[in-house]
Amino acid sequence: MKRFFKKNSDLNFEDEKNISKSIRLLKREFLIKSIKASGLISLILLILIGYVILDLQPRIVFLNYLQIANYRPYSINLNLTIGWVLFSASIFLIFYLINHLRVKFTPSLINYIKEELNYMGYEFQKKYTSGLLFVLLNSLSVVFMIYTDLEVFVFDNSIYSIVVRNLMIGYLIFSLVLPIIWIGVNDKYVIKIKENIYILFDFHFSLRKKRYHSPELLGITLSTNRLCSRFNKPGKNAHSKISEFRWLPRNANKINKVSPFLHFHEFSVPVNLQKQVLNVILALHEWDNNYEKELKAFNYDIALSSKYRERIIFDRFSNLFIHLIRL
Repeated sequence: MKRFFKKNSDLNFEDEKNISKSIRLLKREFLIKSIKASGLISLILLILIGYVILDLQPRIVFLNYLQIANYRPYSINLNLTIGWVLFSASIFLIFYLINHLRVKFTPSLINYIKEELNYMGYEFQKKYTSGLLFVLLNSLSVVFMIYTDLEVFVFDNSIYSIVVRNLMIGYLIFSLVLPIIWIGVNDKYVIKIKENIYILFDFHFSLRKKRYHSPELLGITLSTNRLCSRFNKPGKNAHSKISEFRWLPRNANKINKVSPFLHFHEFSVPVNLQKQVLNVILALHEWDNNYEKELKAFNYDIALSSKYRERIIFDRFSNLFIHLIRL
């Protein structure tokens, strides 16, 4: 059955000759992908710069515009709204395309991984939600801009106006920054194990050998969903034991080192993908039992130490009471 899947894939990493062919195919696909993404980024920048240079949006700097104090006659003028939509959408798309280049997946690689995981009985899915988050948050920002353009909101130098203006500016920044952060953190491919339990895939493709990368220059980082807080002592003990037993690295990148949550991580190359994915899945199955044992032990230690402290306090009061009686 496994050979059948291999024949249907454009990639083969089982011998040196096929590895060289596969790497050349990935390089060619990645080059095409890079050219397309770079071209789109350049086009977006040209449109954005051209919009400003041609002065189609004289109030593109909305922060200054929001400080206007004079009330003008009612007019349908959506310059600020158009400017914000163009600016926010351009910035979001640029970061989205940059992440598209950073992830470094190609059609052949995606097809290869799908076939490997289908053989294991799992479905390989996209988890791209930053676009939806951007639309939802930015919809309210656009409403703010329309109200400002139509002068439903008029700002002066009063404390109330200053507070409202700053809150509006804060939300505009938030509605743009959060989806951009979301792109790098959550926009990845996943396999779903159970409800709310999944494994994220992050691809690495380099022209030079790096740590954790295979000699074939292609590596895959596997990361589970959030397990618990780093400050959860029973969870931290269970995570440490399972990671050590299964030879799992503690942190996949710099972001995870400062993350307040624990995850299981694994590094793989295409030829070992099934084995490494299975290792992470087994770690997830072991998590519930180990965490429950650690939690019971932790609660028992707390109860024991609490009783011990109560016993010490009782003995001290008893000794003090006996001493006072003797006096």
